[in-house]
Amino acid sequence: MLIRPDGSPVDTWRENYPYAHRMERKEYEWHKRLQQIELLKLQSWIKETGRRLVITPPPTTPRAKPTTATGADEHTGAGRHCPGPGPRRRKVYA
Repeated sequence: MLIRPDGSPVDTWRENYPYAHRMERKEYEWHKRLQQIELLKLQSWIKETGRRLVITPPPTTPRAKPTTATGADEHTGAGRHCPGPGPRRRKVYA
């Protein structure tokens, strides 16, 4: 626990925390389980249909918007290489 110069405690979990109260552990675990179930449904659907999924994170700043997709393409080779189920393919860098 951190203590301010005046001796009062600092609630460090509140720094940059967007909500007024922390979620209880039981509620958190319940929500997390629901999300895991949805991800398993998605994984099952992908395996059944043979489809592929590309997830790109949103840009963190407005300035990053034009370069984020380009940077991802350059580093991952998006559109050229997308491993599916089965033996893993490795990308060879020269």
